Amino acid sequence: MSAHLLLVFFMLPLPNLSLPDDMPTLAFNFVDWGIVFRAGETAAIKVDVLKDFKSEQDGHSFYPNVSVNGVMGNTSLITDLRFDNVNWTISFMPIMEGSFNVLITDTRFGVMDSSLQYYVAPGPIYEPGGVVSWMGQMHDFVAGTKATVFILPKDAFGNNVTRMTEGEIVYHFEVYATTLNGSKAELVDISNKEWDEFGGYVCIEFVAVTAGHLLVHIKHKNSFLIGSPLSLTIHPGM
Repeated sequence: MSAHLLLVFFMLPLPNLSLPDDMPTLAFNFVDWGIVFRAGETAAIKVDVLKDFKSEQDGHSFYPNVSVNGVMGNTSLITDLRFDNVNWTISFMPIMEGSFNVLITDTRFGVMDSSLQYYVAPGPIYEPGGVVSWMGQMHDFVAGTKATVFILPKDAFGNNVTRMTEGEIVYHFEVYATTLNGSKAELVDISNKEWDEFGGYVCIEFVAVTAGHLLVHIKHKNSFLIGSPLSLTIHPGM
């Protein structure tokens, strides 16, 4: 049996608790043994009743406490936590990437230590959640030279999205510039270079023609990205 299976399957109550003989015996494991999720998906834990409750009323009154990484209930790690005592499943939505441990307890029925582990990858990119910045923090250019904007992509829960998690998908962002008084400024040769060489940012290149202090706006559909507009100074070329 692999190491993670040893982590996720415990029969309860534990022998050293000296619990009464009429206590139920419960086992917990993720449905279909799936322990890897993307943020925003539903994780489900199956509760197997190996030894039944003393009465039907006891069975209906079983509502376990669920903690993730030591914090009980809905947190910044999970949301939509539910227990279905008809189908005997615990479900929740992981929203933060990383590796996590689940603790299920119910002192009334001797459930004291059911530890399961799961892993979360970022969810699909949420374009308006991207964070924009200048490559190298440079925002002074000579008219006619190329400028590059970085977009740090995020999913809907704020997790960083990379080429490794998202794949080679082409994204389309609207880019335009205005002067400080709101007049339109000219940008030419706008191109989306997709991912940078390390796969952590989406790059957009353009050439600014209008000299002066400008604002560069970057949006997806009707939503501006975080950090937009960016300040830009363009000096007349020689």
